[in-house]
Amino acid sequence: MTRTKALKALRAGISLAVALALVGWVVVSTGIEPVKVLASVDHRIFAAAFLCYGVGFLTASWRWFLLLRHIRVHMPFLTVLRLALIGLFFNLLVPGGVGGDVIKMVYLRRESADRYPQALLTVLLDRLMGLAGLLVVSIVAVGLNTAMIAGGPKELRGLLAVVALASLAGLLGGLLFFLWPWISRWGSRWSGSLHARLPLGVRMVIAKTTDALDLLRAEPLKLLGLLLLSIIGHLTSTAGMYLVARATSFGAFELPFAPCLLATQLSNLVAAVPLTPGGLGGRDLVMSLLLRAAGAPQQLAGAVPVLVTMLLVAWSLIGGLALLWERGSRMAAAGMADDASN
Repeated sequence: MTRTKALKALRAGISLAVALALVGWVVVSTGIEPVKVLASVDHRIFAAAFLCYGVGFLTASWRWFLLLRHIRVHMPFLTVLRLALIGLFFNLLVPGGVGGDVIKMVYLRRESADRYPQALLTVLLDRLMGLAGLLVVSIVAVGLNTAMIAGGPKELRGLLAVVALASLAGLLGGLLFFLWPWISRWGSRWSGSLHARLPLGVRMVIAKTTDALDLLRAEPLKLLGLLLLSIIGHLTSTAGMYLVARATSFGAFELPFAPCLLATQLSNLVAAVPLTPGGLGGRDLVMSLLLRAAGAPQQLAGAVPVLVTMLLVAWSLIGGLALLWERGSRMAAAGMADDASN
């Protein structure tokens, strides 16, 4: 094993250990027994929660499909869905919620042919669109939970500072996106000579990327539609968490929807930070903290994050089935090609 591979394996092992430690801390600190919790849930409501997370994933896949079409990269929706499922599976193996994006970039090379630079750009844009929707819903959630935030622990106010900084970064990014034509014209005086010195292949990639961004910039209503799809996806994940809370049976406490909205969005925001595979552990810890701040019983605050993690892992494993199907179909195609050549 090379030094680079050894370091990658060590990093992956450390991030997995951190994720398991955080989940373990939530379990121990709340005194729950995950096996008993899973056995005691209302399975019909739990199945509905599983479907909610699936709807959220389908919405995100459809958003990516539309984004590809907007910049004239034409791929069947089933192909986009398959690549998104494979990316979802690899999110479990790479720290943060963006590991699957790298895998999607790899698979896109074969599917998008000469439109690969534009298709590659959509992976980044789709991620940014998802984060934009997350920030919009987070801001609304903060407004709906001001009383809880005011009386909550100091850690909660620290999370809100992260939301504020991320919102500011998102606003600056949006302004840069729409003002870029003016900025590029202003800077063309000194950048023109640098651009001319670049290799032809690099200049072609830059030109294709610029054209794709111009197509999006010219149709702001389509961008708004993509943002709405992102918001819908985040709301369905909130509905999934709310149903998980309803499926458990810890006393007569009924968790309102507004704290679920805040807990889901802030925990997903933390999960996007590349510290643990798929954001596991960090998401559980933040979600548990926010549920306690909302007045949820200690066991409920421990059971809900763990059950949500189970559902997310289940959907990631479905992505693993898509990966197996992909590899199986490629091997079958290679075998048919060998038979034809013989």
